[in-house]
Amino acid sequence: MPNVKTSTTYDFDKKDNSLSKYESEIGDTKQNDFYPQVKLKQWENETNFSVRLSTDIKDSTHKVVDDVIEWESSDKNIKSRFYELDADNEQFEEGGFEFEVIFTEKPKSNSVLYTIKTKGLRFVKQRALTRAEIDEGHEQPDNAKWSYAVFHNSKMNNEYRTGKAFHIYRPFAVDADGKRVWCEIYIDVIKEEMEIVIPQKFLDNAVYPVILDPTFGYTVAGAAAAPMSLDDAGASPGSPASDGNVSKITFYGQAWAGKYMDVKAVIWDDGTNNVISNGVGGVTRISGGTKAWYDITYSTQPSVVSTSTYMPGYVCSPETNGFSRLSYDFDNPNGRWDTANSYASPTSFTNSNTERKFSSYATYSSGPSGYGNNVNGVESANIGSVNGVATGDISKVSGV
Repeated sequence: MPNVKTSTTYDFDKKDNSLSKYESEIGDTKQNDFYPQVKLKQWENETNFSVRLSTDIKDSTHKVVDDVIEWESSDKNIKSRFYELDADNEQFEEGGFEFEVIFTEKPKSNSVLYTIKTKGLRFVKQRALTRAEIDEGHEQPDNAKWSYAVFHNSKMNNEYRTGKAFHIYRPFAVDADGKRVWCEIYIDVIKEEMEIVIPQKFLDNAVYPVILDPTFGYTVAGAAAAPMSLDDAGASPGSPASDGNVSKITFYGQAWAGKYMDVKAVIWDDGTNNVISNGVGGVTRISGGTKAWYDITYSTQPSVVSTSTYMPGYVCSPETNGFSRLSYDFDNPNGRWDTANSYASPTSFTNSNTERKFSSYATYSSGPSGYGNNVNGVESANIGSVNGVATGDISKVSGV
């Protein structure tokens, strides 16, 4: 149920059980009138994204119906509905948000415009898989094709995990008869504009009302997934905000039901591509056929320093005749993939692809000479850079 902040602004309960602390705010707290807008906030509003439908609001109305906030234009030709989505194991690990736009009659244009405001985020357009990648066993949901993965612009690991804030999935339109079509989405941060283009032929032949359905997924996992073979290695580069020690590597993946894959933790130096001292960690076995997060711990924790960039990741060993996939987003040049490493004895990283940013991250704890974040009472240094640009951050979580 949405909470009433003012007569024209609402929000939903913060997801305090999430490290990202997802929040959603509907309307604009700076305005006296209700605007069809949602503001998505992460990490205690360290980053946020506001998107507003570009339309005339004069004499418009709004109301709350159960768990949904509804807006309607004065001529009743356009409506909007705002509501949260439940979590699942596929695309909405921690839920999501819907911002529906409803056309009760054929719109004058097939281009639907929104104004946007962003803070601390970068938007990465996701391409569709090639036929060769599909034949190799990669997978990608239809709504992830030509979608946007949205990342913190400088931080990852620890409470920032993969650095991913959320995912804007490819929108679709559906008419009153249930006919559905994919739409095109474009985001221009400089122009502060988001555009969704509905195929004109669909609008010409639709039975109204038509619902346009952009979806925002609260997820830090990649939307695509790669098949992993023996000795395949994946990683994501970053620098710690302070000197410290690595306690574990966490990654997102899936094995076929009845099969398994062993995954070994490894940290490489991003400058030399060599395995760092004590960089080879323990092993975790993934199984069960369901996508999930897995931890791989270190019994002897490797030390890292804030002046270097590292590649925390893993090397794989699937069961004979088994099949497993590990998740990624397209994020060139922040990806790291080596198809000829060694599970038995991890070796220097040979990068065969910089486009795939695998869904893995490290948990760092501060060394005696450093300090960083306090996460649920445990001192930890977060990753404060991407591609060698370091940014420090000190914060407290859960009131500690």
